[in-house]
Amino acid sequence: MRKKLFTALVVIAVICTVVLTASAVTGAPDTSPFDTSLLLPVTEKFDIEKVVSSWGGGYASLTENDTLLAEIDSSDNVEIGYTVTTDGTFFAPFIAHENNLYASKYMVLQVKNSSQPIALAIKHQAFCETVTAYIGISGNEEYPVVMVNDNGEYQRAGVEFIRDAWYIKLPADFSGYIVIPNERLTSDTSESNTEGIGDYMSLHTEQNYRFFWLLGLVLENLSDEPAELEWVNMYAVAAKLDFDLPAFTPTVAPTEAPTDVASQGASVAPTVAPTEVASQGASVAPGQSTAAAQQSGGFPTWAWIVIAVVAVAIIVVVIVAASKKKKEN
Repeated sequence: MRKKLFTALVVIAVICTVVLTASAVTGAPDTSPFDTSLLLPVTEKFDIEKVVSSWGGGYASLTENDTLLAEIDSSDNVEIGYTVTTDGTFFAPFIAHENNLYASKYMVLQVKNSSQPIALAIKHQAFCETVTAYIGISGNEEYPVVMVNDNGEYQRAGVEFIRDAWYIKLPADFSGYIVIPNERLTSDTSESNTEGIGDYMSLHTEQNYRFFWLLGLVLENLSDEPAELEWVNMYAVAAKLDFDLPAFTPTVAPTEAPTDVASQGASVAPTVAPTEVASQGASVAPGQSTAAAQQSGGFPTWAWIVIAVVAVAIIVVVIVAASKKKKEN
């Protein structure tokens, strides 16, 4: 009788462990709402050598896989372009998919970064007869730019104004997709443009602009070592993507040291607020991928497993102790 009771209790304990573990794992959020099946082609690779150009501290060239490789000098910047020539070259693979841009909600760049951090600004040229509009991004964080790596893990991209445009900051060794909402795309890339919806789509619908006769990027090397960025492809996404992101809090400018203290040579550390603060219920902390934030009901998965294992151990100890006591009696 005692053996049967012991066996039953052990089985119950094991079942409890499995259930707790399963509930912890299934309670974790999905890795990403982004899926490559949603990608609508725009460029179909970069495959025409004569329309590749570059200016500044670097160089751009095609790879054997028909991707565009940019080499950036240390602590420098380079502008690269994939351009329509006077004979219409580059239009052929592009024009067949141009309508994907008009029906889209996002512009997506697929890139592979080297071992150095860089900043990337979009500089596409839309055209209307003889008039050109340069399309970049605004500073409006109401519509976040999202980085999705090759594993589907995502995070809000850092965006910073550098010189004359808003740049997306890519960490070293990033490989994946930069997802940019259409609301963020605009011909006004000034530092003061941090509110409202960009005019990217209205240029087409209201002023008959067509996109594009140049696809361009400006790349800023944020390190003192040479860097590379491979621009793999460009896509559009028509579906709405519900990324679960932390709330955004603007960076506070450093607090200047008082003049009387500074004059004495004292060093005062600047006070800088974090760029992002996780909102309640958000699954991703600043700079953290979704994979690192998976948990159940706000309680980490590993904690549920530890609790279950400890519970099993206690039950077994109690049963063994009770059995010994009965034998002694």
